[in-house]
Amino acid sequence: MKKTHQYSIKEDFVSEFVYSEHLYLKRLCGMGMASGGNGGEPIQSKGLLFLNTDNGRYEADKLEVIKACFLHNEIEIVWVTTDRRIHVESRWTFCGKTGVWSRKDAVYNKSDEDITLYSAVYRYAFESGKYETYSQCSKWNNENQGAWQPLCCGKQMFSCHGGRTCHGATPYLCIKHIGDKDGVAFHVIPNGNWVIRVSNEVMGSEDPLAVVELGLSDQNLRYQLKTGEKLELPQILIHHIPEGEPHLSAPILHEYVLKKLFANALPYAPVAYNTWFYDFDNIEIDKIRKQLAAAKEVGCEVFVVDAGWFGTGPGWWNESGHWVEKTDASFYGKMKDFAHEVRSHGLGFGLWMEPERVGKETPAAKAHPNWFRDSGNGFLYPDLTNPEAYAYIKGEIKRLIDTYNLVWMKIDYNFNFGFDETGMEFYSYYTQWYGMLEELKTEYPHMFFEGCASGGQRSDLNTTSVFHCHFLSDTVDPIDVIRIGEGALLRLPPGYIGKWAVMRGAGRIVRNYDSPYGELPDRVVASFDAVWNHLFTASPGFVMKAAMLGMLSISSDIVNLPDSAKQEIKKHIALYKKYRAFITRAAANLLTPPMPRQNRTGWSAVQLQKLQDTSSLMFVYKLEDYSGTKRFKLKNLNPDLKYTVKNIENEESIVSATGVELMNVGFDVDIKGMFEAVILEISVC
Repeated sequence: MKKTHQYSIKEDFVSEFVYSEHLYLKRLCGMGMASGGNGGEPIQSKGLLFLNTDNGRYEADKLEVIKACFLHNEIEIVWVTTDRRIHVESRWTFCGKTGVWSRKDAVYNKSDEDITLYSAVYRYAFESGKYETYSQCSKWNNENQGAWQPLCCGKQMFSCHGGRTCHGATPYLCIKHIGDKDGVAFHVIPNGNWVIRVSNEVMGSEDPLAVVELGLSDQNLRYQLKTGEKLELPQILIHHIPEGEPHLSAPILHEYVLKKLFANALPYAPVAYNTWFYDFDNIEIDKIRKQLAAAKEVGCEVFVVDAGWFGTGPGWWNESGHWVEKTDASFYGKMKDFAHEVRSHGLGFGLWMEPERVGKETPAAKAHPNWFRDSGNGFLYPDLTNPEAYAYIKGEIKRLIDTYNLVWMKIDYNFNFGFDETGMEFYSYYTQWYGMLEELKTEYPHMFFEGCASGGQRSDLNTTSVFHCHFLSDTVDPIDVIRIGEGALLRLPPGYIGKWAVMRGAGRIVRNYDSPYGELPDRVVASFDAVWNHLFTASPGFVMKAAMLGMLSISSDIVNLPDSAKQEIKKHIALYKKYRAFITRAAANLLTPPMPRQNRTGWSAVQLQKLQDTSSLMFVYKLEDYSGTKRFKLKNLNPDLKYTVKNIENEESIVSATGVELMNVGFDVDIKGMFEAVILEISVC
């Protein structure tokens, strides 16, 4: 009889591995796993990995463990296929402080012939039972929309489309027994297209197993692994879901990724003004010059010119890829002079660019067709595995930085790549793209690179950590910003999500019902969407506070706002600067669960806590709700210390109480009107 070794980690939950000739999980984050078979062999679970190649499938007993090293919080496993052609090195690490598991595997071709990989995914098989899964739908203006659904029969599959890693779905899944309070969350940190599958595996008359497979997409994979080469599979993160509520595990994830993925990120961002929501791509220098002066007055530190400055034809959409400034419109070939003017006001200068989308009629596309691939969507994208194409794209970015002495570049991504004809599911493309961004950050340490993908359609953990921040969504409706932001916090740390405050003055158009006769108040409106098609009256303070829970930028007609609104913007920018270093490095406790974007009722509250800090910031938003107060209970305070809660705008003290009282009893937040907000500081007395 083979000797069986058991390895357990006991923190807030239990994870157990059992190893004899094979290796399988007995428990993961407190949930039972499928072992099955005589002597605990992994017959039912079919192993922790699945490979499909031109030489056949490898799983379960076709993957032999030749090394299993269990250290304190680390595991190293080496599998070899029964034909000895492939070795897989698997490294697991456990963070005892947060309870987050990290796993990253590498597949090696140890044969003397090339191997074609059709699938190489991680696998986790849960014990028989009835399950439900939580996933997020994600599309333009509707990112991060999550819901639970039962795993009734067959298979659920979640994936991205055409290289947009958060288009269609986000790389995130939770699973639990129906009715149970605890569950497990999986995060894929993608490098190219990704996939998550959950299937029912029927075993006799018992309830089926729930099998989760995830990692590099294998929908169209045919990766040529040459002799002696390796393929590094995407890293995945796994953690417990307290009480079966995904939002309660957000601070666990944030604390982990801030330490591991964002350790070298910027401590905070400058406050930027962006021209887009002033008049979109219609850039008139005299009007923009007035916005520059107003942006300086309210406290902006960078002035960013968005799309519309480049190309030789009308508009901007089809001119992408032709990165020369217009000579017959916009700055009339004198954007360098305007950039100097921006710097003379004490602000840095920034530009919008979309280096990955190239029009078919642009000079580069015509001169060097072998540098680009056809997306099938009317545009080309650069073949970054071609050294000449790589050098060209990087050179264009560098040329713009050097020519205009930039300190900020907004890098957008407004289409899908389509089908990857190389069979690599954009693995090689993204390896090159991320490498280029890291090179640019090293060569230009003063630069701020803002990520955008028609909003948040590439806001995965990998992309967000490579950029300095990633845009939340194209909709700038402050309520959308709040609701979409709630879902984003299940996957991303709050301080690296870019948000814009957008508003315009509407003039004195009508009297309020409760205003004296003859008094017409100055109205401020916010966009109800991403294109100013629909408007609604908004409080400037509410718009600003919705965008302050992240990296704050302004994109408005500041000049024509009422003076009172300008003062509100100025005051809030000053407050943001005071707290932005705290916000950037904070983990978030969602004190209210995420709600669908369309839900404009109720309250929303988030408590930010910085690592190794006893204080907190609490953002409270009152939407359409007729109650004047709501009670909230805080999280993760020291029960024995006494805290003071105060409003950061007027320094008014709300309550003083011990940590245990604030967590168990809570306190009331008073907001009179609807669509208003407060920011509270919780500090030790």
